[in-house]
Order: sequence, then structure tokens, then C-alpha cells
Amino acid sequence: MMKMKNLIAGVACAAAVFAVFPTTAAAWDYEDMMEYQMLVNAGVIPGGAGTGAATVPTYTAPTATAKISFEKAKQIAQQQAPGAYLVKWEYDWDYGGPVYEFEFRKGWIEYDIDVSGTTGGIMKYDVDYD
Repeated sequence: MMKMKNLIAGVACAAAVFAVFPTTAAAWDYEDMMEYQMLVNAGVIPGGAGTGAATVPTYTAPTATAKISFEKAKQIAQQQAPGAYLVKWEYDWDYGGPVYEFEFRKGWIEYDIDVSGTTGGIMKYDVDYD
């Protein structure tokens, strides 16, 4: 009976893990692939040739470049976090295109803001109070 409970728990865990990964190859990014491979290597997700496991698309670095400059994206993000200072930033490929990811801080407030490198639109706006 205990083995059955462990098996059911393992299947539920694997199902939960599969739910967090993108469903189309085009939506996978580098972080998704590294996390997936780590889970396969740890034995959490079955992997390898002939196992019937889902295959991970091969990662190729994006070739499109941002139409919005870093300075313009920073201005756009700064407007969402008035008076805050830039802590860190990253240029990434998410939401199907180039994205600038900013972290600002003002006192105990942390702002995480993603700006589309294509349109300049806000893709994510998150405020945390530490």
C-alpha cells in the first residue's frame, strides 16, 4: 500500500511539473530548457531516447534584435517606479520576443518591471514590500 501511495504522489508531482513548462516548442526559452534538463537528470521526469518522455526542443538563441533601446526601455520602466533607483537589469527573450527586465528599489519597495524590446509596452509589473 505504501508503494502505491509513493507512486501516486510521484505521478502527481510529475504531472504538476509538466504543467509549468510551455506547450509549444516556440515558447520554450533557455531557462525552461535548463530546468527541464535538471529534472530529467535528477530522475523526476523520465527522459532519454526510447522512454516515451516529452522531447525538449533544441534551444537556439533568438536572432531578432530589440527595436527599443535600453535607455528608452529604462525610461519607460522608471515611469512605473517614480523615485526608485535601478538595482539590476537583464536583456532576455520572453513572451515571444526581446524583453528588458528591470528591478528598481525605493526604500522597502521593490519593483520588477518587464518592458517589451519590440513595442515598449509593459509586459510585467510587480511590486513587493520587503
